[in-house]
Amino acid sequence: MTEFDVPTVEYSLVMPLLVVLGAAMVGVLVEAFAPRDWRYLVQVGVSVLGLLGALAWTVLMAFDLEAIAGGTARAPSRTTSRWCHSSRERSSWTGRPSSSGACCWCSP
Repeated sequence: MTEFDVPTVEYSLVMPLLVVLGAAMVGVLVEAFAPRDWRYLVQVGVSVLGLLGALAWTVLMAFDLEAIAGGTARAPSRTTSRWCHSSRERSSWTGRPSSSGACCWCSP
């Protein structure tokens, strides 16, 4: 029987999207339950806070990225994420197995 490798989701990398979707869901709840007089003000506040939160998370994540390929690209830091793969796995950038036993930016 073959072994199933469970995929990992880097929630810190998709958090800005999750923040915006969460703000949208709160906006729908405001539309449903807030009084008509308060609805617009509350929805604008929720949407602005959601977008600012997503922007803040994006900026914080940008400081955690390290330069790869001579500075032409950026990838999550090796110490804080699970982007390095063993030689039997495929590189997430190229889709090909790595020849050195690690991804292009993880080589020793």
